[in-house]
Amino acid sequence: MREVGMSILYTFAALFLGFGVYSISKFGGIAALGVLVSLTLLVAVMANLILIPGLLIGLDRLTTTEAFNEPLLSLYEEDIEPEDPDTAEKLK
Repeated sequence: MREVGMSILYTFAALFLGFGVYSISKFGGIAALGVLVSLTLLVAVMANLILIPGLLIGLDRLTTTEAFNEPLLSLYEEDIEPEDPDTAEKLK
């Protein structure tokens, strides 16, 4: 919320008011479009600010285990000397 929350709220307010203007139209289709898009934006901003952070925290707890501290396979051996003598001297 500290990093992107205010940007999300400002964008939501601009879009909500912009599409909300359509809801006062005398033409039924345009008025329905304004109401539906405004309600969709309201649900989307609530999901972005409340639901998604909670899901990410919960998934982080479920997926992070002690097994992540150790790699599943070693990509290199530390005992192998490089073939290039200059590289070998730099590593010592």
